Amino acid sequence: MNVRFVGYFLAGALPKLAMFLALFLLARHLDPAETGLFVLVITLGEVIEMTAGTWLRIYVLKAEAGRKTIGPYRVGRFLVLALAMLAMALLVSLPIAAIIAPGRFWTFAGATCAYIAAFAALRHAHTVLQILESHVVFILAEIARSLLIVACVLGSLATWPTSFVAPSLLVSAATAATAVISLLLVASRLHGPRFTLAGIQPAVIFGAPIIADVVMSLVIINFDRFVLNQMIGPAAVGIYALAYALGRQPIEFIAGPLNTYALPVLFAGYEHGGEERARQILTGLCITLFILCAAVLTGITLLEQPIANVALRMEYRDAAGLLMPVITFAACLLVFKAFIFDNVFHMLQKNDEKLASVALATGVGVAATILLVYVAGINGAAAALVLSSGVGLAASVYVSRRFFVFAIPLRHFAMIALAASGSGVALSLASWAVSAYGDGARIGAGFLAFCLCYALMLKLQGISLKALASTPWEPFDARTGSERRPSDSNLR
Repeated sequence: MNVRFVGYFLAGALPKLAMFLALFLLARHLDPAETGLFVLVITLGEVIEMTAGTWLRIYVLKAEAGRKTIGPYRVGRFLVLALAMLAMALLVSLPIAAIIAPGRFWTFAGATCAYIAAFAALRHAHTVLQILESHVVFILAEIARSLLIVACVLGSLATWPTSFVAPSLLVSAATAATAVISLLLVASRLHGPRFTLAGIQPAVIFGAPIIADVVMSLVIINFDRFVLNQMIGPAAVGIYALAYALGRQPIEFIAGPLNTYALPVLFAGYEHGGEERARQILTGLCITLFILCAAVLTGITLLEQPIANVALRMEYRDAAGLLMPVITFAACLLVFKAFIFDNVFHMLQKNDEKLASVALATGVGVAATILLVYVAGINGAAAALVLSSGVGLAASVYVSRRFFVFAIPLRHFAMIALAASGSGVALSLASWAVSAYGDGARIGAGFLAFCLCYALMLKLQGISLKALASTPWEPFDARTGSERRPSDSNLR
């Protein structure tokens, strides 16, 4: 694991951690409805901005990567596309804001538009930095943004501690400032823009299927918040968002950077080693992700109430504690879908086939969310998330394996699950032994006992903790015999 990966890991994880902390700081001071409106600003802003901007980032990186400078016509075309998509995003946000918060339309719409504009600027600044390979600027900018977010939220609570508006606007301001400063640091390598419409049409044709994919993928993850808001109110969104953060973020903190690290290895392995090497890499990544998911799911399930008691105010605890394990399970399903089977589509450049699997999961998710929230409220939203995630994973597995089959190591999964279960017993005993010292002690003792037991049981299976961190696609100890390594005989 090299220094650049560590830097990119921090750049990816720290902003998520900052928003994670921001949400819990706000929840301790704002009432649930205001916390819910803050969550809805962030959610709506991200859905619209990512739909408008993700395809453009992919297109520009594909066309411009590796350049020492960006020429004037290329800068101009990038700006034309970026400004056009931003304008469309802002216009789309207004009627949706009127539906979500009709009684507070102007403040909610203003906060959402500010968030969209700020994150559009940040996304395009990141794109420029990656094209120019300005890795140090990228990493330092994201670390600085993380610190600014926490400082802005603390400042907003000191000056305007009763509303979602101030923290929303200050987070957007911190994001926009980071984007502007990042671009100024590399401005000498950018030519002044010269505008042209040449190349616009091919870019739009390239981006259309990506937009459809992004929209449907975001609906699977975020639609429940909007349904909860319409059927129950923003306070339910606040409670659900806190449970969602506690249940999902522990996996995302690790799995996201891990995917960023491993994806180029998968593509290079397929390019230079052929299909057999790609199969080996995917099978190894399956084992590593299962180890991660089994650990987090076991820990969240057994420590749900102590975690809720430590992290949340009284009015959030019971509901959030019940939701956390369900959301964690859904997150595990989505991790396998996105970072294993969806990567097969990307590797083979079959993104059109991927749309079919995403469309099915989206349709099921929308229908299930509306029905189950109506029937069971917040708990129904979590159940619908599991259902849509499971359907999405199953569809991605089925479609991808029509043209690319690799070994899914079920025997190793069973052994890892057994190790996690045994370690869960150690966690429960350690947590019970120190229960007189409070919830914090229960979490700490349980975590330590689980990690020690899990590491030992994985070691007995020939899995190397060092390899998990440095070569997650080859998680077995180099000295382990081939009889313990997964092969196509484990599953077809």
